[in-house]
Amino acid sequence: MKTKDLKNKIKEDIYLLTPDVISKIDFNNLRIEEKEEEKQVVSRLNKFMLALSSTLALGIALVFIVINFSNSPSIQTRNLSFEAKEEIYSLSTFSSVMLLYQQKQLETSLMSDEVESELLINNQLDILNQYLNFLEPLVTDKNNLLFEIKTSSNINFKKEIKFTSILLNGVAVDYVLYYNEEVNDDETILIGIMEFLNEEYSFNGVLKKVNEQEEFSLKAYQISNQENYIEVEYKVENTKQKFNYSIYENDEEIFESEIRIELDEDGVFIELEYETDEKEINFLIYKENQNNTIYVEYEIENEESEEGYIIISVVYDNTLLRNVYNYQIHFGDSEIEYEKDRVIDDEEDEDEEEDEEEDD
Repeated sequence: MKTKDLKNKIKEDIYLLTPDVISKIDFNNLRIEEKEEEKQVVSRLNKFMLALSSTLALGIALVFIVINFSNSPSIQTRNLSFEAKEEIYSLSTFSSVMLLYQQKQLETSLMSDEVESELLINNQLDILNQYLNFLEPLVTDKNNLLFEIKTSSNINFKKEIKFTSILLNGVAVDYVLYYNEEVNDDETILIGIMEFLNEEYSFNGVLKKVNEQEEFSLKAYQISNQENYIEVEYKVENTKQKFNYSIYENDEEIFESEIRIELDEDGVFIELEYETDEKEINFLIYKENQNNTIYVEYEIENEESEEGYIIISVVYDNTLLRNVYNYQIHFGDSEIEYEKDRVIDDEEDEDEEEDEEEDD
């Protein structure tokens, strides 16, 4: 038998042996039941699709948030390290404004050499106190000294710096300055204002590079009295940050001083130097981290030299009803104690007293 005939024979046998059931099936009313496994597969698939949809929605939302925040004003916060120009702007302006605010007291202090005193240092305490009022925010733990740089909230200026510090009595304080910058090839020109104790001060400065190092000069004055002003010059000298201050009254220089600041892991060292007609005065100021006491070594050189040390802390005066500086002066076997004015947080103290009165 040929192969073709054999295949046909097999087909005929299959048809004869297979029952005729196809004609008996009603395909129109046929119902097919899903197996349990198939239901579980469909359920898992639905859950997967729901999770995928949620993930995609969340992703789209995150992209939307990132895009919107990238278009909002940027804010940069940094600790004191003297590595950013904004830190120099802030410290130069703040120190100048503080000295200007105290200028009347300073003029009185410059005449104190005419008063006879048992110790030479007694005649220099008023001057030291003027500088201590602006140095106090700088001798905090450097991790508590913050500079927030952002777009200005003052419509007249483009940039804003909020300088935040923790004072010796644990009070947090903020100082804000607003300014515009004009950047040229080799220098940056700065113009701005700062408000302090309800007074407005104006400043202008120039930042430039000299021998690969940045130097900054600034002039600050009270807007209502431009004939009295302070000029500051900043530069780095032997790893120390050096500030030179010249105080002017009626356009004439009446006092000059120099401050050098050095930070280390344990605290901050500050050298303050100035001269009078007869004396050269040097203060070495040290504040250790996690300690609210300032330690000062002093040296006065003239015909009769004097050396000693001072321990300074903030105490509450029950008579004045506010915080003051307490000076414990040690010279040889002698110890003398004084209290001096502290202006840096007087406004906050008054607010606290008013709050206490309202609570009563």
